[in-house]
Amino acid sequence: MVMDKIRYLKAQMKALLECAIASTVVIAILSIGFSCRNRGISGYPVSITSDSPNWRTDSEDAITKGEEEGKWVILMFTASWCGPCQQMKKNTLPHHDIETVIYQYYVSSFVDVDDESNNNIVSKYLGDSQGIPEFVIINPYSGKVHKRTLGYQSVSAFSKFLL
Repeated sequence: MVMDKIRYLKAQMKALLECAIASTVVIAILSIGFSCRNRGISGYPVSITSDSPNWRTDSEDAITKGEEEGKWVILMFTASWCGPCQQMKKNTLPHHDIETVIYQYYVSSFVDVDDESNNNIVSKYLGDSQGIPEFVIINPYSGKVHKRTLGYQSVSAFSKFLL
């Protein structure tokens, strides 16, 4: 009877040890993934700025790249003075799920509405819009607008828009 209890306790300790080892491995893997993502490794930027690898500032280049890669093009019409635009860049766009979808399915570009070099793209795709930020998804081959959304978007709302 005592031997049965000892075997039982050994089995329990072995199971606990295996669980602890597995947990340590999972934590280590998650830490490495988080660390890489925060350092901009594998195409995941630290923050969304004009020099982030997923977001271009030349929309014509983005359209060309979209044709080459067979991806939709998403344009974010923005301005430095636009509070909701800056909040999108700070809170929504850097979210892992958003970054992943954009990286996999889109070529993305910021379009500064105050930059005169963007006048053609602003008039073509923003037109008579009532405000910014405005996101416009276009077909790079035809240049036609697929869909658009206006204003600040939460991660959840923006995910639905992207998909």
